[in-house]
Amino acid sequence: MAQSNAASVFLDDLGQPAAASVIERRLEEHVATVLDRYKNDIGCWDVVNEAVVDNDTGFLRESRWLQALGDEYIAKAFRIAHQVAPGALLFYNDYNETKPDKSERIYKLVAGLLDQGVPIHGIGMQGHWMLDDPALGEIERAIDRYASLGVRLHITELDVSVYGNVHGTGGQSKAMLPYDDVLARRLAKRYGDLFSLLRDRADVIESVTFWGIADDDTWRDNFPVRGRKDWPLLFDVNHDAKLAFWSVVEF
Repeated sequence: MAQSNAASVFLDDLGQPAAASVIERRLEEHVATVLDRYKNDIGCWDVVNEAVVDNDTGFLRESRWLQALGDEYIAKAFRIAHQVAPGALLFYNDYNETKPDKSERIYKLVAGLLDQGVPIHGIGMQGHWMLDDPALGEIERAIDRYASLGVRLHITELDVSVYGNVHGTGGQSKAMLPYDDVLARRLAKRYGDLFSLLRDRADVIESVTFWGIADDDTWRDNFPVRGRKDWPLLFDVNHDAKLAFWSVVEF
């Protein structure tokens, strides 16, 4: 049976696990192909994404890269990227990045890379947040912790779910909230509060990128509950500005 392209990265011609040297060469070829193609257009790269665990045990997430190349696969990826595009800014990117346990893992990972002289320039804070969580103080604590490393900080995937516990554990309500005036005002206040904090920390937060434009097309729909609509962005399903948009731009 033919293997998928993703799986074939880790297999030899006989369908057996490939040698680490072969996989590393494939990684080098992939990075060289992508970064060389776009090196004149893109100056900032998410080199490694979501590599640490969420729970309270362990450190690095189980992955084919970890199995094949060991703990050093992250350092290898950054060094390869820097060799191909020495002028690019290279980032580690993750979600749940404000949660105390996970933020310490992210801090530990990036600090360790810096101690090794690995060319890593920043941390991407995904910002997949919710109406009531994380607390503003928790976000600021994480910003301060990461900033102490002396790296650049970007909010890379900002949206605000109207539901709770999106990336957590436990049950999720299947009931869909109506996007009414009450919810519109709550979302606007949350966005206003978030951007007030981010503007206050503009000394270290260099940029904010939203994870979508309008509510008609968002990954939050159906996740983690199938059939449930979310309303996480600044423009509604008709691409009209929501109250949340004005709470961001008027200050």
